[in-house]
Amino acid sequence: MKINIKIMEIEKVLKNNRLTMALLGISAKEFKNLLVTFEQILLEEQLKINKKRKIGGGANGMIKNPKNKLFFILFYLKTYPTFDIAGYVFGSSKTSTHRWFHDILPLLEKTLGRNVVLPKRQISTPEEFFKSFPEVKEVMIDGVERPTIRSKKNPAPLLMIKV
Repeated sequence: MKINIKIMEIEKVLKNNRLTMALLGISAKEFKNLLVTFEQILLEEQLKINKKRKIGGGANGMIKNPKNKLFFILFYLKTYPTFDIAGYVFGSSKTSTHRWFHDILPLLEKTLGRNVVLPKRQISTPEEFFKSFPEVKEVMIDGVERPTIRSKKNPAPLLMIKV
């Protein structure tokens, strides 16, 4: 039994606003508006580089046009897949998707005019949290209290974090 797997069709996704929101976190209209600025930033960055060939010369990468580059980076930031999974979805290798991420993210940051903060795997202390997010002054934790049956012989220690 042969299984036919298609690489994601970006144009098809952008025609479906609900799917665009699910995959990119923005609407198709917002994507098109962002693309205009992204293309300008990309061109400016290409002109800054001292190249031996004209823009467009040399080897073409898998992500050729600005629309695909913007789609890739927004998809990556919204879904946060491993590079293996992103490579599979975009028909490339994990090495290529890793390189794309590091090449395209600064362009998106310039386009948005701000730095994108990626999730950190684990913050183990309040000090580490406040060091990572110095602008935060207060933290509120919303929780629900539920009665728990505990052993009288071996009570489990309670985890207390002092802020």
